[in-house]
Amino acid sequence: MLKQGPPPKNTRTGKTAQYIGVFVVIGIVLYALVIGFQDTLKNIGGGLFSVAGFVLPQILSWAIFAGLVGAIQAWVLREHLESRNLPRFIGFAVLGGVAGGFVAGIAMNIEHFAYGDNLFIPGLLTGGLVGAIAGAVSSAGQNTLMSSASRKGQWMTYSIVSWLLIWGLGWAISWGIGGIPGSGFGSVLMMIASGIALSVFLSKTAIEF
Repeated sequence: MLKQGPPPKNTRTGKTAQYIGVFVVIGIVLYALVIGFQDTLKNIGGGLFSVAGFVLPQILSWAIFAGLVGAIQAWVLREHLESRNLPRFIGFAVLGGVAGGFVAGIAMNIEHFAYGDNLFIPGLLTGGLVGAIAGAVSSAGQNTLMSSASRKGQWMTYSIVSWLLIWGLGWAISWGIGGIPGSGFGSVLMMIASGIALSVFLSKTAIEF
């Protein structure tokens, strides 16, 4: 029988710290990789950009990011997920990243160089839209693994709202800084915020799969 609901109160604080810590470590590692391989990433991005503008780079970037978030979520929820559903849970997160990245690429192709020097607000709005789409697509797929109808609505609401806010803020900061360093820093903040959001959600809600 799979476990349901949050852990007992006496272990919840320790588990929350552990969960957030994993997101923090992965975020720092991600930042280090982005900065360490920024020349390679520029070359890859430039090659993909030459094919379809921002679409392919955005799809690849956000599919990877969403997949990482989905993988950590699956690890956190491993006691509530059947082992055969773990790849599907992560796969739906990747699919959400692909959908969000596609929309982001289209939007950036249309709006390229249309904002002038201040990119914080455009990044906030675009990132929020992309995050909401990614959260909706990923959670819609992940809901097929849930047994409780009420929990499906809670998980989808959490995913859409949290990804909208986290991706909006992350994009705003990323675009505000600019370049590869901005993307790396924004990704770290998004990863850490994802961990905090998931921990808060699990402390208030009994998840059932």
